[in-house]
Amino acid sequence: MASIQHPRTGQLSKDERQSPSVKPDMNRAVKLVQILKRVDMNGIDDLAPIIEAHVVAIDLDQLGNPPRRAQGADAKTSTISTSRTL
Repeated sequence: MASIQHPRTGQLSKDERQSPSVKPDMNRAVKLVQILKRVDMNGIDDLAPIIEAHVVAIDLDQLGNPPRRAQGADAKTSTISTSRTL
């Protein structure tokens, strides 16, 4: 998504951003904190390259299109399969 100019302020936007939320189990979270302290890094510097490499490695064409959600009255009775193998 390209930067766009804000109509009122004239400043460029910073593009759309999404922050993933990850909730590991407590044992893994404690271990991660210990690792980061020992290597003197923060979570962003350590995990961002790993996440970036994972996202780059995924081929969207192979994933296909996600199922569309049912609209209106059909939404109450329709079922959508959400199981996918990554």
